[in-house]
Amino acid sequence: MKQSSDKTLKGIFELKSQFENVFFRYFENTLSLPVKLNHTHFKTMIVLYFEGESPMSDISHRLNLEKGSFTTVANTLIKLGYIEKKQSLLDRRVYNIKLTPSGETFAKAFKKNHHEFITTCLKKLTPEEQDAYLDALTTLNRLTQKIKDLS
Repeated sequence: MKQSSDKTLKGIFELKSQFENVFFRYFENTLSLPVKLNHTHFKTMIVLYFEGESPMSDISHRLNLEKGSFTTVANTLIKLGYIEKKQSLLDRRVYNIKLTPSGETFAKAFKKNHHEFITTCLKKLTPEEQDAYLDALTTLNRLTQKIKDLS
């Protein structure tokens, strides 16, 4: 059983690394982006683009960052005018963040370019492989969500 659990853990780490490299790092290296932005800044804006206004703690959790580390990310994005932060009216301990119009414009362009990049990557596969890959992604996401929900 140890060999099987080692293989599982290794496979999960390898998959995470490959996804991160192929679909994010390689993509970011193809763009000419504002110098002060990094990988975490992009991911923050994309998460906000899809999720809308959210508590900072929720976004930091989605990005697997400690709240203190995420505060630095958020402050940089605020300073650059991509997001804004405001105190929750319901709970004064909570701060919500959302994209500004320039943040939304950036996120839309990033999403469009990222989608084109992913499409180009998938074209390296045959149509049958593309279908199998996308089916596998759907299955992995569904089953991982099920594991998460049962935890």
